[in-house]
Amino acid sequence: MPPTSLSTPALLPSRSLITGQHITLEALAPSHIPTLWSSIGSTPSLWLQIHSGPFSSPEDFTHYIHARIACHATDPRWSIRLNNTNANTAPNYIGLVGLSEINLEHPTIEIGPVIYGFSLQRSRAGTEVMLLMGDVIFGKCKFRRWEWRCNALNVASRRAAERYGFVLEGVLRQHQIVRGANRDTCVFSMVDGEWAFARRVWEAWMDEANFEESGGMRKAMGVVREEVLAEMRRD
Repeated sequence: MPPTSLSTPALLPSRSLITGQHITLEALAPSHIPTLWSSIGSTPSLWLQIHSGPFSSPEDFTHYIHARIACHATDPRWSIRLNNTNANTAPNYIGLVGLSEINLEHPTIEIGPVIYGFSLQRSRAGTEVMLLMGDVIFGKCKFRRWEWRCNALNVASRRAAERYGFVLEGVLRQHQIVRGANRDTCVFSMVDGEWAFARRVWEAWMDEANFEESGGMRKAMGVVREEVLAEMRRD
């Protein structure tokens, strides 16, 4: 897609349902708390790189969720629900994703926090979360810049950003003090003119043809990216 016009106003993300093939994003709500506690809230290791948590009890986690709901206008959060084929099955919320540092004047936005239960990590559903977020950020809301920031020690988050094709712009040294320790922050970004290519790569990687019947992938994201780039050059 071409870069967004400098005169195009950005829009705040809404609370609308965002539906994909594998997952649905629902605006965070109190009814999600029990399932979210089971999938992510009660697992301390998922919160080590997040400013909030880990949580010692369901009550602490409930307080955190209610605080996040109250801030939806400035820091929207969505529960990640696995799509069920059985209408009688209770909703299965397996993660959280949010947007922050929203600047409508310049239009920039940051992804985060991103908290995936283990079943979402390095999966088609996890990639689809990012694809749906990109559609909201660049397609619907017309932001020009999408930032991904993480602790420089968070190797998993850095690898994920690189895997998705975000560009490392630099490291903010001694940026914060988190849990009594220094934090250097890696700053990655994707801009609107790069979104069409990134989206095409993500969709190609998620395609059924790229996965074995057992669920294992045939080609890594980096390989798919090179193939898509070669196709575009031939075109």
